[in-house]
Amino acid sequence: DTIVININTFKSGYVGVLTWLDQEFVTLWENYPWGLIESLFVLTDSGYPEWLVISSQKMVYGWRLQNGEVVLSRHFHAPYVGEKAFYIPGEGLLSFSAKRGTSLFKLERDSFLELWNIPGFAGAEAFYVNGEFLIRDENYNYFHLIPRSAGWEIYVGGRDVTDQIGTLQAGSLLYFNLEHLGPELGFSIENGRLVQGERFFELEAEKPLVKVDGLPIPLKHPLLLADNDFYAPLDLFSLLGWSPAVDQARQRIEFNKSWGWWF
Repeated sequence: DTIVININTFKSGYVGVLTWLDQEFVTLWENYPWGLIESLFVLTDSGYPEWLVISSQKMVYGWRLQNGEVVLSRHFHAPYVGEKAFYIPGEGLLSFSAKRGTSLFKLERDSFLELWNIPGFAGAEAFYVNGEFLIRDENYNYFHLIPRSAGWEIYVGGRDVTDQIGTLQAGSLLYFNLEHLGPELGFSIENGRLVQGERFFELEAEKPLVKVDGLPIPLKHPLLLADNDFYAPLDLFSLLGWSPAVDQARQRIEFNKSWGWWF
């Protein structure tokens, strides 16, 4: 007397709930979401089964049984979800996108919140073993995703100098200790001046500028002074001939030499 419920979906864009009755499948409910169906998951995190569909139009639909009827539980647009997705209970939605790479999303009530992203890397299949991600690509190579420690990684010309450079977070801005970064970028801090050979900038804390021969050069953000050390935002370093490349997804900043001092 057991009732079997099967969730059925086709690339044509059909999703249905069927039950086995009198030696045949009988349709209890069906729907035709907008676009072809790329992914379907059954969520059991809340205790009440919910099935989630992601269409080729990146529309997300959710349904669940309530008082014996199927009701719509979610409906929103998720443009960043990739062509392949895997729902991992307790972690979220792992997405593979040809354009954006690999991402992990947290399912909210009416949206997906991206927790992290690895640009340029998209797998074909995902496995979750002992709390860790194992990814297979199209060539059957396997990759182990290893969580990194919190905080930004800092590179100079391809060298990892993270442990040598002090940083300071001020709101959404990241500041760099000039005393620490100076030897890596070819300058020093002497008596409130940034010195390179015979050239120097006069530094002033809490002001969005530096001075060259008394002439103020504006910055987008002010310098900071903490524990008698100057901290500078990224826009200062472009004046010194360095091009900082910021990778928000990996939380990595790389300083590459671009040209000499601008003046």
